[in-house]
Amino acid sequence: MTSKTSKNRRKTRNGTRKITKNKKGGNDMKPRCSPANPEKQDDFTCYSDDSLNKMKELWNVRHPNDKIKSSSAQDIWVFFKNKFSNTCENEKCWMRQQFAKNNLSREMTLYTFAPDAPSTWDDNPNEWLTSTELSSVMSHFEKKHPNFLFIGPTPIDFDSVTQHNECVWDEMCSFSIPNLLKKRKHKIGIIYNTDPHTEDGEHWIASFIDLKPKNGNPFHFHFDSNGDPPKKEIKAFQKRLEEQASSINMQLEFDKNHPFEHQYGESECGMYTLYFIINMLNGKHDAEYFKTKRIPDKFVEKYRNIYFN
Repeated sequence: MTSKTSKNRRKTRNGTRKITKNKKGGNDMKPRCSPANPEKQDDFTCYSDDSLNKMKELWNVRHPNDKIKSSSAQDIWVFFKNKFSNTCENEKCWMRQQFAKNNLSREMTLYTFAPDAPSTWDDNPNEWLTSTELSSVMSHFEKKHPNFLFIGPTPIDFDSVTQHNECVWDEMCSFSIPNLLKKRKHKIGIIYNTDPHTEDGEHWIASFIDLKPKNGNPFHFHFDSNGDPPKKEIKAFQKRLEEQASSINMQLEFDKNHPFEHQYGESECGMYTLYFIINMLNGKHDAEYFKTKRIPDKFVEKYRNIYFN
């Protein structure tokens, strides 16, 4: 039931694996928009008006004899669509063209579109997710939800001290409920690998902590798609959380989906952790759902084409 995965692979994607359809407009030039860009999900483009006008300015500087004169976002979009019709399969490709490359803001580059899937998924669509891919998706939800903090993916021995006298995962060693509340970080998602930091990686599991839930009862919910009990490191972490909560007169409840098993296959544990954290964060599902409603492997597999381009 466990899913072998490499934490250390660093594969990136330069091209586009799949073109998605806009349900309303049928625009095959539009990839998946970033979750941090929700108002654009049903629009004809993932680009904001400001972004298109910025690209217009960059184009006009480089091409004074072929300037874009209109200030209409749609006109600018159509101009680029026609200009790169033989070069680009979709609008994300425009960012990689010479006039725009290295001239766009970090925010525009990172948070206009959903992350790209690695090209290796073309041949192996159920490839195990790496730490890089998990982090790339979570970063968009941190951007979308200012009160959300993502930690990890961390190896299970996060509290251990290395031979250089350093904590394996500093964010876990320094985890402080009072400090998080001061920073207005009320919701925390954590992804762990069940292997220690000295190993290649075995199985992804997750935690979701809500310090200010709507029902007023702060909690830490631990999720393992295999339905296994929390490991000793998670139990020690929970004990520390309870002590921190008690110091500020907070009662932090702990719950888990064990022994309820979701995953029957071998490849989707990473997708399960993403689905769990995202739906707890969005409020679509609660802890009880993950304890009682089986989520099939094939169901979360489909979210590869939702969380990634």
